[in-house]
Amino acid sequence: MKSFRARISFLKTEAGGRSDYLSSGYCSAITFREKHAQHSAQFIFVDRDRVLPGEECEAKVTLIAPEFTHSAIRFGTTFEICEGLKTVGKGTILEVL
Repeated sequence: MKSFRARISFLKTEAGGRSDYLSSGYCSAITFREKHAQHSAQFIFVDRDRVLPGEECEAKVTLIAPEFTHSAIRFGTTFEICEGLKTVGKGTILEVL
């Protein structure tokens, strides 16, 4: 599995984000440049157990099927965190692990 460290910003509830906190170990879909393709990922938050809507954090992100995203995983790449068709956060890759 492919992992990277990222800076994550979750949307506030009133901006369309989640209404409840996220726990470390949270699994969701992410999209890179190609908006039509979502990839399953797990987020392990660094130095915290949970994140509230509207907060920023650093996380280790592990892709479940990385063979489909190999070219997108590099320093500085941005991505969106989605739950279904709804975007709940955004991130930037800080380091490929």
